[in-house]
Amino acid sequence: MRFKVVVLAAFASLLVTVPVMAADQVPEIKYSETDAVAIFFAMDEPQVRQQALVRFWEPVRVAGKLLMGKYIVEHDTDRMARGEPCTHVYDFYSKELVAAFHCTHLTRPRTGQATVSITERPQLPGVLTEFQFAGDTDSHGVPAR
Repeated sequence: MRFKVVVLAAFASLLVTVPVMAADQVPEIKYSETDAVAIFFAMDEPQVRQQALVRFWEPVRVAGKLLMGKYIVEHDTDRMARGEPCTHVYDFYSKELVAAFHCTHLTRPRTGQATVSITERPQLPGVLTEFQFAGDTDSHGVPAR
């Protein structure tokens, strides 16, 4: 019994000392030329699933949906290999899927930060045209709808 108490106490102290960063505490960088924010924040396995936190400061059309606010953009090469939509966009707060599409792979210079490209249109919402994860030379084109 004493051993179990010691093990539980050690485990509890470990949980208290492990640093945790809430998702809403992730630092944000504003890209004025795109009115969006993209920050690479997670990667489950190399080149399998990548995610980025994106904040659209103005309304932006993404695969036929009008989005504004914080979203998680996820690219999954396993889904792509199965012929499923490889890119999913989730609402940051509710985690609900808001858009899914097959991206077009493009080659770009390696970037140190996650980036998004938005085509701006006078008096209309911009359109997300591509996104790229930090450290990658692959960029992902978004289909026009």
